[in-house]
Amino acid sequence: MAAEVQLVIFQVGNRVMALALEEVEHILQLGGGREAEGGISVDGGVILFRDEAVPWRPLWEPLAAPSIYREFDELAQTLPQRRQDHIDWMAALEHSLVNDQPFAKARSPYECAFGKWFYAFRSQDRRLALLLSQFEYPHARIHGLADRLLARAEAGERAAALAEFHSEKESTLAQLLSLFDQVLVMLPTLKRPVALILNQGGQRLALGVDRVLDICAVGAEEVRPARGSLGPLSPRGFVARHREEGEGERQGQSSPGGRRDQGDAAPGHKAHDQGSSHGDGALIPLLGAAQLAALS
Repeated sequence: MAAEVQLVIFQVGNRVMALALEEVEHILQLGGGREAEGGISVDGGVILFRDEAVPWRPLWEPLAAPSIYREFDELAQTLPQRRQDHIDWMAALEHSLVNDQPFAKARSPYECAFGKWFYAFRSQDRRLALLLSQFEYPHARIHGLADRLLARAEAGERAAALAEFHSEKESTLAQLLSLFDQVLVMLPTLKRPVALILNQGGQRLALGVDRVLDICAVGAEEVRPARGSLGPLSPRGFVARHREEGEGERQGQSSPGGRRDQGDAAPGHKAHDQGSSHGDGALIPLLGAAQLAALS
């Protein structure tokens, strides 16, 4: 029987790569609140694990592969302003109703900054997509107030228009603002990167990757000879891996001399990379721990 090679298949941005399992001491799930639960923290270029400061080497920048979780960081930066935009929008509408002044803000839910983003955005995370889907009704209803209430005010029903405005402010606007708050609370829990703990001659190093896709065995004959390089990396070989239908990301497997502490990966993300994407017939570069550790 041909010898088997045990591999850890992992993802960094849109790149999918493999390491020999024997070179990985631990696989640690970060993010999603698990740092506090497991005594794991990342600070100042080290990862604190089991009271030991292990050098932290995230691979996204050296591989020029932005994290699959970058959308969450971008949302955390922009959504507070989009939330404030709608508070300001309602304040401007109230000013127009009270003072009989023109209303200059966007009346269509498709035309405000949030609406332009919202109707174009497609999240690959199912939990985020489900929560975002709840924005459409209150957001559209808020923008629909302008034409309706200004028309009532012009028709001599200013008091009634203001009464409806305050009712909608306490209900629909409050619902919309609550949704913004819920997304902002959820975002940090969706970021679940992984630390691959290497141990080279007693020296530990934590490599930061997006997620582990699988721990698997392939026949030695399935490791194809290396051809050229991938940027700063020179693969030991390439593995053609075929996933069986229904196969998911493996959980609960241990590294030699260690354990795997891996939870569910963020759903919906797919890897796409020339020559190294994860899927039927894809070629996955098999790398050495030392060359990954040398990246800076």
